[in-house]
Amino acid sequence: MAPITRSSRQGNPSSFSERTPFSAATLSKSDRYSQDENMVDDYEEELFEQESPFQSSAQDILRPLQDTADRVSRQVEEFAKTLDLFVADRDPSDQTLWNDAFALLENYSNIALNRLKRTASHESDVQVQKIQLECDLWILIRNLLLTNSPDLMREASAAQGSRLGDLHRYSKNADIWEAFLDSDILAQDYECILSWLQEREVTTAPPLEEVVRLLSPRSNSSEGVWSAGPLYTQTAIKRQKRSRLTSEPLDPSLPSLKNDHVRGDGRALVTQLDPDAPTRQSASLQEQDENHEQTAWRTYWEMLRRGQKPSSVAEWWAERKESWRHAALNVGGPATPNLVDSPWQRIYGIASNPEWLDVCERLSREGSLDKYQRAVYGILVGNLSSSTAVSETIDDQLFSIFNAYLIERYAAYWSAFKRRVSGSELLEYHPPQFADKALKTFSRKALSNEEARQPHKFLQLAAVTKDFNTFLLEMGVAAAHTAQTSDVGVRLIDESTAEGSEIARINAQDPDTIRIVAHLQLALQCLGLLDPSFAQNQYEMENNIVNYIGWLETQGKYSLIPLYVSKLSADRGEHVLATILVNVTDDAERRQQVRLINQFNINISAVAYGVFTLANMDALQRLRSGGGPPTAPRIVEQGGASKTAMLKIRSGLMEGEITEEDERAIQSVEWFRHTEADQWGTAAWSVAMLYKSFLFDGKFAALRLLSERTELSQYSLDAVGMNLMLVEGDAIPRDLSYKDEDEDEDAGEDEERFHPISPSRKRKPSAQEHILTRQGTDREMLASKSLIWKELEQLTAAIYALDNFQGFVDSISENRTNSTHVRNVKRELSKALDQVRIAIDPLLDVDFMCRPQDEMEGVLLRELRNHYVPDCILGYNAVFYYAGHALSRANLVQTMELAQIVAQNPTLTNAFVESGRIQELVRVFALDSQALLLANEQGKGKKTKTDKGNSEIWSVSWKDQGEVDLEAMD
Repeated sequence: MAPITRSSRQGNPSSFSERTPFSAATLSKSDRYSQDENMVDDYEEELFEQESPFQSSAQDILRPLQDTADRVSRQVEEFAKTLDLFVADRDPSDQTLWNDAFALLENYSNIALNRLKRTASHESDVQVQKIQLECDLWILIRNLLLTNSPDLMREASAAQGSRLGDLHRYSKNADIWEAFLDSDILAQDYECILSWLQEREVTTAPPLEEVVRLLSPRSNSSEGVWSAGPLYTQTAIKRQKRSRLTSEPLDPSLPSLKNDHVRGDGRALVTQLDPDAPTRQSASLQEQDENHEQTAWRTYWEMLRRGQKPSSVAEWWAERKESWRHAALNVGGPATPNLVDSPWQRIYGIASNPEWLDVCERLSREGSLDKYQRAVYGILVGNLSSSTAVSETIDDQLFSIFNAYLIERYAAYWSAFKRRVSGSELLEYHPPQFADKALKTFSRKALSNEEARQPHKFLQLAAVTKDFNTFLLEMGVAAAHTAQTSDVGVRLIDESTAEGSEIARINAQDPDTIRIVAHLQLALQCLGLLDPSFAQNQYEMENNIVNYIGWLETQGKYSLIPLYVSKLSADRGEHVLATILVNVTDDAERRQQVRLINQFNINISAVAYGVFTLANMDALQRLRSGGGPPTAPRIVEQGGASKTAMLKIRSGLMEGEITEEDERAIQSVEWFRHTEADQWGTAAWSVAMLYKSFLFDGKFAALRLLSERTELSQYSLDAVGMNLMLVEGDAIPRDLSYKDEDEDEDAGEDEERFHPISPSRKRKPSAQEHILTRQGTDREMLASKSLIWKELEQLTAAIYALDNFQGFVDSISENRTNSTHVRNVKRELSKALDQVRIAIDPLLDVDFMCRPQDEMEGVLLRELRNHYVPDCILGYNAVFYYAGHALSRANLVQTMELAQIVAQNPTLTNAFVESGRIQELVRVFALDSQALLLANEQGKGKKTKTDKGNSEIWSVSWKDQGEVDLEAMD
């Protein structure tokens, strides 16, 4: 449909924009869907390429469906591109915003029109009509919004104060009409809607000739004999004149006529062919002629309904020798250049012809007349009851209603004009208030009509009533209901008990309507036309945008989603995007989403936190409720059945398959790699919470994978450009190796360096402010926010180092008879020992896992510390015990050093006491002592030196007095 501008409203061809070279109104029924070679691109040429019917295949059968999907996909992408180019961040009083919004709506119409041009002939009429209506609706909405623009509002206000004063008694009707439209915003709306309805009728209804052809058989006439007029009644009159040998008009009062001059049903016939004779004589025409009259009046109704130009109407009736019909109904008078051949001549002339107006008003209510004749008079004078009596469609009803409204408002202006020219000092015109009772009544009834279920009809009713707030609210409520029932977008919209109207629920499930509603709402919202309703019902109205986002997700259009998320309120948008991205696991897709998130200024940290919470909701709720004691198994176990058997690390502790749930949880924190420095606290808290969850549940394989993919050193480099594992003031990890000068067959393995473990560390001040409320992005501040993450990563590294060491132990045990294998593995075992020393070192800090950010975290850390730290110390001791036998007996000395550290470190001591494992500790240290004494007896004469002295302090004599009762020692 061609855009309607101020000039086109006056009857002139529109010249809206050079960017709109095509219009649905310019296409005939036969060629509307044909291709224009200048506009069809390679995509369209491929789409319409004809193939041999002998080459059909399954692919050929499915191709139309694919073509339809491609057209829809292309339209969706074009809408997104157009919206992205629109700058909405301007004040609604800025006219440039309105101008761009008008262009935006016009572009939407052009996109729909292009889809219509690409629509293949096999598409159903319903689908074609649906696309056509969308194309037309964008133009209707665009033109209706014109009257709300700041410039036009100012112009109308100025016209109300000046245009009436410029008129005089000799002003032409057309001048008065133009002044009226300039002064009355609502009248401009009504005229716009009427013009739109007229053009819609022209482009969608059968041609007028087809309507006449279908009606003509009822009158036993054809196009060739239409001009004969009431032929059958004329024949009867001539017969009566011949029988009476007279050429004078018959006197209807003659008694003989009552029996002779009648129809087959006994009703009296008229005696003259005057068009008004049936009314004046209370008589009838012959049935065939009556049908002819009905066809004529129905044709005239169709002409008015389609807004045909007066000259076209005159030509039509002149060809059929019935010019009197147009002459009798045309009172427009001379027109101005802007209104030459305007369809509104029928309106602007009636006010200056009160006698004619009274006659038409009376005839529109005359019950003896044909209903279409009354309807024609009703349209001319604005009689709603008579014009709606023949309305067959919603559009017909709307045409009658707005026609009556427009005439009513023009009559009010004409009344003011008459007071002005009669000597009154009235110079300003104040339009009457909007009386929309008839429209509201009809709208309520129409929504229950079956026709209202047709695609986009609900939107059309909202557009013509301009009740966008109610419409969008109903659609938002319905979107929530349909999301719960159809599972499309169910995760994105909260469940609601309100269902919305049935018609709204139907529309909320149609993809095209969902798209239109979303883009319409965004346009209206930026123009301020939804205030204050939007503020009061923000969640429900935003459901319309979210509903479209949900549909995009089902279509795999992830690259378009951030654009529409950016149009939502911040909290809602972050939640919606997080809900969708929680299922995005591909690295390339994630990088693209991050780029788009940054492009549309969405808070990436908030989205990442949303992804994390959604993926770990159950775990977070459990931890926030206190967690309870960890359910993880111990990482050490008894090394044998005997009472003197030493503990060992559980074999294969960190091996196994990762569950899909755990993989999803790990992927959820990988989004924090793209967080901002000022939001680093959220990232650190989230990763630490996932560590706690895995540690509480004993998910060691997932724990290992988490530490690999969220390594703090690399993670912090990617996010904030700093390695937060290395903070100024941190102590250098202790080197616990030493060199044993004893020479034996495994001297190479015994030559290790050793540094005694320091029993004390400088205590760091604990943070007083909660991690998420701290300000600052310097290294020290970011590191403090990462403290718990760092310590949990260190705990995981310690468990992994112990597990790795045990793996080599198991390999040696399984291949004892293979000396070469044992020798090679021992080299690896020596390296693994160094890794254990480095990994365990942070756990020996008196402050390790003792600096929680809040009370709840303190509870969780205490539970984890009491569960894992004793196990790690016992495992550490088991490592030295085994290394003392397999590598160098000097490693046994380390067990004594470890005993001293535990005794001097209240954190370690309390962990053993609170976990009830102090007896285990005493037992393993007793076994260590026994092994050290035995080693000294076996290595007499050899010296064991260290870099910082020797181990002679531990060189005591041991006499084998039989098996030691370890239980008695406890």
